[in-house]
Amino acid sequence: MTEETVVVAEKQTRTSDAGFIAIWQAAESADVAADALGLQRNSAMQRAAKLRKEGMNLKKFKTLSFGREVRDAAYIERMNALCAEHYVDGDNIVSDDN
Repeated sequence: MTEETVVVAEKQTRTSDAGFIAIWQAAESADVAADALGLQRNSAMQRAAKLRKEGMNLKKFKTLSFGREVRDAAYIERMNALCAEHYVDGDNIVSDDN
């Protein structure tokens, strides 16, 4: 007989808008706010976005880039240089170093 693992989701707590705003504004990051609210990060971010859409001035935290660089002017310049090095000619990918 095999052992089965049962995953039980924790019950999320309900927080008033006033409580959410107080925690969100005091937090250092969306992760910290979500932990304090008993929510997943994405759920907390969605609620904050909804409240902003309704006109509430909630602060914005930096979004996760998952290893990507910030897409500033220097990034765009480097990517354009990469595009120039490796370009598509029809269906073939051609590189300058060939």
